[in-house]
Amino acid sequence: MNLLKVQDLWVKYRTRRGVIEALSGVNLSMEEGEVLGVVGESGSGKSTLGFAIIRLLPKSTEVKGSVILNGIDLFSLPEEEIRRMRGKEVSMVFQDPYSSLNPVMKIGDHFAELMMEHGAASSRGEAIEAAGKLLERLGVPRERLNDYPHQLSGGQRQRVAIGLALILKPKLVVADEITTALDALVERQIIDLVKEVKRDYKTSMLFITHNMGLVAEVADRVAVLYAGKLAEVGDMREVVSNPLHPYTEALLRSVPRIGGSKAVKPIPGEPPDMRNPPPGCRFHPRCPLATEKCKLEEPPLVEKGGRLVACHLRG
Repeated sequence: MNLLKVQDLWVKYRTRRGVIEALSGVNLSMEEGEVLGVVGESGSGKSTLGFAIIRLLPKSTEVKGSVILNGIDLFSLPEEEIRRMRGKEVSMVFQDPYSSLNPVMKIGDHFAELMMEHGAASSRGEAIEAAGKLLERLGVPRERLNDYPHQLSGGQRQRVAIGLALILKPKLVVADEITTALDALVERQIIDLVKEVKRDYKTSMLFITHNMGLVAEVADRVAVLYAGKLAEVGDMREVVSNPLHPYTEALLRSVPRIGGSKAVKPIPGEPPDMRNPPPGCRFHPRCPLATEKCKLEEPPLVEKGGRLVACHLRG
């Protein structure tokens, strides 16, 4: 069953240095219980997509299009209504869990406030009991409910943030670069935890990352973003085994593999300045296959073999 539809989404930031077009006509859909990976370099629009879905963009941002969750257009709702939906219908795990937790509140108080605000618990004791059970399933001792955020390790804080995102059993969780600030060992633990959440909770998740290797481990499908536009969307295994877009190929070549025979190849050049994106295909200045048509004409996102790809040569 279709859970999320992002339709013709445009997002522009107004800054002192000019207007930045962060997303340009993005169309995406998700099914219930699906993990959709969103991958791309910094500045591709990944986090903007996540913040747009949960409606946490700055008020000065220009937004066009629609985000429909379970049949409800989130952009048409008043602020008070969307505030009630956050946590209960859609929740978000932020890149830096420390900045998303109140430093003067104990961990248990975070859960109690959230659950009582949404009517999921009638008392603090009831909320603490439910939070303790959930945290133990996520690998955090329930005694940590009495601690402040600064008393937890980075990995424990991220587990708490995931717990806060799950406690009200939302239909969709947006996970925004949730391993970026962690060391390699803790990153591995968090990825294993995401797999467990996928298996045990059946929660739909938008998994945002710049790391193609990570998204390949957890996602059912992947959407590749470049300079605010979709380059390719498809089944994760098919995309990894046979990428259609040259940018997807470049991302996969840049992933280090232990014992791999192929050398890691960084993507040449830099992402474009989104105040003045290049004409035609936005990847053409960095693409080894670019033709004159690529430089002049923007490729449409078309279906090919059950996938979507925006490339004149591969579409």
